[in-house]
Amino acid sequence: LPAITMWMAKLEKRQLVIRERSTTDLRSQYFTLTEAAKQQVELAVNKVCDAENLMLASLSTAEKAMLLELLRKVARSSMPKK
Repeated sequence: LPAITMWMAKLEKRQLVIRERSTTDLRSQYFTLTEAAKQQVELAVNKVCDAENLMLASLSTAEKAMLLELLRKVARSSMPKK
């Protein structure tokens, strides 16, 4: 937990999160993303989507569907068995 506390303090210093202490349990804290953080997340998601679209541009619709199915299969096989 000390590492998490350090990272959250850094995010708060950069004004990306707002920290609030619980009024019922002083050990608990609540964090909320600031508008600046939300904008950065949106920008990052858009960049990732643009990069993904560039990488997949040469695939046909059928090839994209096949790739997605294969990735789902890999993801399922790496999940712990119940």
